[in-house]
Amino acid sequence: MKPEKPIMTDAEVAEFFGISVRTLQRRAKNPKSGELRLTDAVHCVVGGKRFWVRESVMRLAGITNATKETTR
Repeated sequence: MKPEKPIMTDAEVAEFFGISVRTLQRRAKNPKSGELRLTDAVHCVVGGKRFWVRESVMRLAGITNATKETTR
């Protein structure tokens, strides 16, 4: 099994939530009352592209990693 990347693009986040990239960008730029507050997920913009921290997006969706790996 291939490990998941820790960073997601707008396209990956939009696909995860089942919305279009345009809708994701609109919600991130101008959140409305009653919509999922995507701006609560950790993200940054580099060179005009937005990148999201996968763990933060999953937490926003209510998915937590119950089997977190530990390092020794």
